Amino acid sequence: MPARAKRLARPSSPICMNRTVVLAGAFCGALAGQVLPVSESAQPPALGRLEQPFDAANRFRWAVKASLGPGPLLANAVASGIGTAANVPREYGAHWDSFGHRYGNRVLTGATSAAIEVTAGSLWGEDPRYVPAAGKPLGRRLTNVVISAFVARDRRGRVMPAYGRYVAYSGTTFLSNEWRPDSETALGDTLVRIPMSFATRMAKNALSEFLPDVYKHLPGK
Repeated sequence: MPARAKRLARPSSPICMNRTVVLAGAFCGALAGQVLPVSESAQPPALGRLEQPFDAANRFRWAVKASLGPGPLLANAVASGIGTAANVPREYGAHWDSFGHRYGNRVLTGATSAAIEVTAGSLWGEDPRYVPAAGKPLGRRLTNVVISAFVARDRRGRVMPAYGRYVAYSGTTFLSNEWRPDSETALGDTLVRIPMSFATRMAKNALSEFLPDVYKHLPGK
């Protein structure tokens, strides 16, 4: 059996993981109204709407920052360096040119995902910006980090499932196969990137939640 056919015939554990993410997203969307209580008139300051409306200009700025900001660019550089050192994917090799290849692919994938998320979300007024739970108990803040990976806010600041994000992560996962090497385009490899995208979002949320606290305790601050 050809090697590629064997890859496609692997056990479908990534598919099970994908189902788990979908169920988790639905559960978090349903739970959000209980964990992150909101109303149209008044909301807790730490969990309410951001002051600036998420208009077209702010959507564009968010997409640029989410894909080309200092944080994403640094994270992509580190991940590309690790991939180059480990020679993963193997088609690129382990040299400086291959680092550029990996880095470019990561930036392109992130930019595509961010563009799809804000574009799809604009159809129903979805606001994907993370709202920290500063000043709340640690458990509440950690819950906010996890649940906010699956939910967003509508135009009135009410919690809703992050449908634009679901579309973006699923769509980009398959679309990125157009510029990925063959060793990363098997069905199992493609599906497993969806839960990895949500895990990455949780990590970004955690930085947004706790990094300001770390910064405040630095010497001289």
